[in-house]
Amino acid sequence: MKKMPLALLCLMVLLCGTAGAREDSLRIRVPEPIKPYADNRILVTSPAAGKLTLRITSRAVDWTIAEDLPIDAGETQVNYNGLFTNGEPIHRGGFTLSAVVEGESGQWTAEAKVQGGNPAPFLQYVLPRSDTLYLKGGIWQADFHHTTSRKPQVTIRKAGEDGARPVSWLRDQEDSRVFSWDGTMKKGKIAPGDYIITFTANDKNSPVYDIPLRVVGQAPPEYPLQATPEGHFLPDSLDDDAVWRAITAPITVIKGRQIVRDKILAAPDEKAEVLGLVSSGTAGLNVLEITGDYARVGAWRLQDGGYVEGYILKSKLETLLPNQRWGLVLDKEAQTLTVYRDGKPEGKTRTSTGMMTATAPKQESRAGAFTLGQRLPYFDNLGFRYKYAVRVDGYNLMHQLGHPTSGQMNFDAEDAVMGRKASHGCLRIDRFPGEGGVNAFWLWANIPSGTKLLVLDDKPQRHARMLELGLEPHN
Repeated sequence: MKKMPLALLCLMVLLCGTAGAREDSLRIRVPEPIKPYADNRILVTSPAAGKLTLRITSRAVDWTIAEDLPIDAGETQVNYNGLFTNGEPIHRGGFTLSAVVEGESGQWTAEAKVQGGNPAPFLQYVLPRSDTLYLKGGIWQADFHHTTSRKPQVTIRKAGEDGARPVSWLRDQEDSRVFSWDGTMKKGKIAPGDYIITFTANDKNSPVYDIPLRVVGQAPPEYPLQATPEGHFLPDSLDDDAVWRAITAPITVIKGRQIVRDKILAAPDEKAEVLGLVSSGTAGLNVLEITGDYARVGAWRLQDGGYVEGYILKSKLETLLPNQRWGLVLDKEAQTLTVYRDGKPEGKTRTSTGMMTATAPKQESRAGAFTLGQRLPYFDNLGFRYKYAVRVDGYNLMHQLGHPTSGQMNFDAEDAVMGRKASHGCLRIDRFPGEGGVNAFWLWANIPSGTKLLVLDDKPQRHARMLELGLEPHN
């Protein structure tokens, strides 16, 4: 008998062993990068029938795509939309996709390295700021965001009827992600009545947003400048009724762009000493009295978060009605943000507000009443990227905690200080869901601009920090 060469025999054993292992192994394959909002295919080849669990993980994401999904032996296709908690899109970059199949004859596991890609075109949200359009001088607005920055198509129809008509836009000078409309159609103003205004996007995956809208033939209510009633600036207690009264009360702000600041003066004179600076557009003032051409007001100033009372010209001020459905309360001492809806708490999440330093006391996040302003998908600062940002107080925004702009995607540094003061003045919001599922992305996708945010002061802690830094507390 002729002997087989040893090398050839070893090769045959290796090939036979490999073939046997492949037939009895679990395999997963993803043909393309996983794009949020797309129909991504995950192909699972199982040696036996069983129940499949699929997880996608990175240093920033840990999400179960499917759990105990019954599958047959052979290839199974699992579709995944590239989203995780609260419908947030996964990030770009590397992930580990792991699979486990539990069958009658055993358990099989497999892993694959996959890539997260750019989001598919998708209209993430449409958030109306009110439910009424006033035809005589009023403007109805809704915040929206599309992943490709394109504008949605907007139509309107009578409630309960067909025959939608296109609606034209008014340009918003502060924010291109705001739909503004004064009721003008091709042939003049729309008639008063109950309508459905519809937002759609020219892509295959976006939902259709149908929003009830009441159109009335009168001017919007006017809110004259007057002394702020007790409990309307900040609540006089923390019971739900008191909080809701402050959330829904009109708010007096300084006219102007949201990144511009104005002066609170020591006397009703433009040459008087400047006591503090306050942001325009979104930062509320507690009007104490009207004296001639001036209003005496109280507010927490930008310089160090200290409370001041002083004067500002009446002509610089306007009083607005905030959103009447939603409200937010941030407790600086507890470092929590509570969401209110229709008078009741809806949920809560952790925050991280500003930490003053000896050279930058202005990093203290200010207390007071604010309305949410301009929205930004993200911004970069000091090597970190902050997503889901909404302007609150000038250059201070409410946003998700940050991740480095380079290297592997992770939130390690700012996760470690969540729940205590650590920011440069912004209001960082936790990425993990708190009570009611509230986190940074949930706020971004559900709470419209124009919503009032009440920030409760932590005066003893703030003063203690100033003394620790060798600064003189001002109140």
